[in-house]
Amino acid sequence: MRSFNNKVAAITGAATIVEKMSIEFIALAVGAGLALSILGLALFAALTERQAEAFSPPAGRFIDVGGARLHYLDRGTGPAVVMVHGLGGNLRNFYELIDKLATTCRVVVVDRPGSGYSKMMFGEHPALRAQATIIAQFVHRLGLDRPLLVGHSLGGALSLALALDYPDSVRALVLISTLSQVQREPPAAFKALHIRSATLQWLVAWTLMAPLGKLARRATQKAVFAPELVPTGFDVASGAALGLRPGSFIAACKDMTTVPNELAIMAPRYSSLASAWRTARRCLTQCKNARDRRRPHDPGHRPRSDRHLDQTPRNLSESPYLLEVQPRIARERCIGFSIAEAANEV
Repeated sequence: MRSFNNKVAAITGAATIVEKMSIEFIALAVGAGLALSILGLALFAALTERQAEAFSPPAGRFIDVGGARLHYLDRGTGPAVVMVHGLGGNLRNFYELIDKLATTCRVVVVDRPGSGYSKMMFGEHPALRAQATIIAQFVHRLGLDRPLLVGHSLGGALSLALALDYPDSVRALVLISTLSQVQREPPAAFKALHIRSATLQWLVAWTLMAPLGKLARRATQKAVFAPELVPTGFDVASGAALGLRPGSFIAACKDMTTVPNELAIMAPRYSSLASAWRTARRCLTQCKNARDRRRPHDPGHRPRSDRHLDQTPRNLSESPYLLEVQPRIARERCIGFSIAEAANEV
């Protein structure tokens, strides 16, 4: 009987060992599979970055200023126009305007720090007003005499920050679909960038961003141009793939999550632009409503530069993205021609 019990105990013990080994093996296999998946996604992200940079290499010059190495284009002669792109973009976003404006103006288009080919040489990624300081120093380094500053979206917010903190550095602003007020929640097209954790930003940037970004790219472009159609060739000419790079994604996340605090500080100061530019007839129209209530015929968040913008809401409280100062902040009728007019007249 004792012998039988010993055999049963041995068999039971062996079964327990096998069961533990099976569980450990399964856990090991799952872990190995997950590690291989992450490695594969990271390699895909690295390949996407390499392809994007090969397809859209640096198009201009570099200059070190304010702890950043800025990539910029400098074309034409005449009144100076400095152009700053929006969230997750790069200087190529203005591709349809650069040559048009360069026929009558000196056009300087710059990648914001962390975007395109501009990067910080040391320190943390700068918040909006710190970026404005860098751009103000950039304007000074190039010897530009109070240029017309053109900003799209987040670039418009940066332009406002620069005008508030360095009013003598610019003589006028053109703001295109500008983010000027704190929003209750991010626009749908940009919600994926609203990641606060630095660890999660890094993890998403090196795993999910490249494949999901490629899958969602067309839908995102349709959303930001709606109700208009995405211009033919925009995906190629604008260097859109540069925004899929891990570093660009992380910078965009930091911009997205820090800008509300920056705007909360800036917004109460907008009225100071009126005293800084006393000749303005209508100095400031603030966007009162943080919700997007565009009318169906209004241009999208990224208006096409080949379209007339006479349809832009006259009552700017109807758009949370647009803030206007006239005549010192020039209104666009047709983007290219109006910027040129503003550069020569204000």
